[in-house]
Amino acid sequence: MDWKTRGYNGTIFGGSMYACIDPIYMTMIAWHLGRDYVAWDRAATIDFRKAGRTALFSRFKLDPADVTAIRSELETTERVERVYDVVLFDSAEVVHASFRKTIVARKRKTPP
Repeated sequence: MDWKTRGYNGTIFGGSMYACIDPIYMTMIAWHLGRDYVAWDRAATIDFRKAGRTALFSRFKLDPADVTAIRSELETTERVERVYDVVLFDSAEVVHASFRKTIVARKRKTPP
């Protein structure tokens, strides 16, 4: 944590917390679906639980079966939404913030 990520009260700025998790699921889904598909962030909610004063961590898991299901659903529908929950925790695994991300996927309309 330094002056670029520290907020007014000397703790990790909430925007910095969100920024570190923001693109992950969208990027993972887009990469796994391939160039014939596009993924976008649609919505997010944040629940700040405890001020962050040290390094925070997160784990991201994307089930291959979910990617297969998204691709299959896009054969019969224009777009698919998925919701993913993410938490930021410290080295003692105390949760400092939780996030709910909604990701939208669709087939690409024009070639990449």
